Amino acid sequence: MKRPCLIFAFIMLLGLLPLIACAQDSFPFLAKNRNEFVSPRKDTTTEDVYINANNKVIVKTAGDKTKYDINEVWGFRNKKGKSYRIYKEKDYEVLQADTFCVYTREAQNDVQTYTGYFFSIGIGGDLYEMTDANFKNLFSETNDRFLSLLKINFNMFAGYTKYDEKNKSYKIVELYKKSLKHHKEED
Repeated sequence: MKRPCLIFAFIMLLGLLPLIACAQDSFPFLAKNRNEFVSPRKDTTTEDVYINANNKVIVKTAGDKTKYDINEVWGFRNKKGKSYRIYKEKDYEVLQADTFCVYTREAQNDVQTYTGYFFSIGIGGDLYEMTDANFKNLFSETNDRFLSLLKINFNMFAGYTKYDEKNKSYKIVELYKKSLKHHKEED
C-alpha cells in the first residue's frame, strides 16, 4: 500500500516542478488572490512591483508599466524579495507565512508613528494587530492553550516579535503550532 502512495506523491511533485521553477524565474510577481499569479508576457521579465503615491499597484516590466487598483491585488513580491499582502487597501510586509502568519507595517496612533506587528491564522485569514486584547478575543474559546503559552513565554508585547534564529521562525509561530499539537492530542 505504501508504494502506490509514494509513486503518486512523486508524480504530483513532478507536476509541481514547472510551477515552482516559473515562480522562481518571475521573482517580482503579483497575486490577484492566493492562487492566481499575474505573469508578464513570455518575452518580458518583471523588474519590480510596488504601490505608487495614488495607491495603485504597479507591475514594471522592461519598457512597460501595468497599473492595478489596490482592491484587485491580494499580494506581491518586489525586486528586493520582500513579500506583501494587501488587506483592506493597506500593504503589510509578510515576515513569516505559516499556519500563524506574522506581518509588519508602519502604523500611527494619536501620538506617533510606530512599527506595528500583525498576525493572521493562515495566509488568507483576517489580519489583527498583535495585542493582548486581540489574542484574548480570538483564542479564549478556541485555543486557550495558545493563550497559556503566550502568558508563560512573554512578559510584554515586545516579546511577541522575538525571532528564533535556531528554528528560523518567530517564537509566537512555534508556540501556536505547539498549541495545535496539544489540541490534536486531546481529540
